[in-house]
Amino acid sequence: MALEHAFGDYAAKQTELSSTYMSKCQQNYFSHVNNVQKLAANARGKAQELWQNYLQELRAIGAGDDTAERAAAACLKFQREYSKLDVDYVKSCRDSYKNSIEALETLRTETDGRGLENLVSYLDDLRNILAGKAARGVGPTDGGGKKSK
Repeated sequence: MALEHAFGDYAAKQTELSSTYMSKCQQNYFSHVNNVQKLAANARGKAQELWQNYLQELRAIGAGDDTAERAAAACLKFQREYSKLDVDYVKSCRDSYKNSIEALETLRTETDGRGLENLVSYLDDLRNILAGKAARGVGPTDGGGKKSK
């Protein structure tokens, strides 16, 4: 009976550990997705602002001898700023992903450590149970009765 109880305790601890691990993995995933969605919304807003500024500059240029040069300069400015925005967005997404992966690695390491602690505790219990039965002259499968001859 003690063997079954020890294994039951071990199985319950491992089940709880697994459940907690999966729950934290999901939280990490949702946090990462929400972060990327915020980054995308922010980048989209900045891109729209850049576009509106570019159109406003084109409208303000009007007619004149240097209209083509000013329009080309405005276009280059827009392209440069948009390119910087794109680079910043990709870097932010990459950083978010890296942070998410690091958090998952830390979680996995902690979970593996607790799993090993649970196993060591179970094996200690098992050793103590078997040592107690051996001291009483009972075999491990005799169910607590006397050893048969």
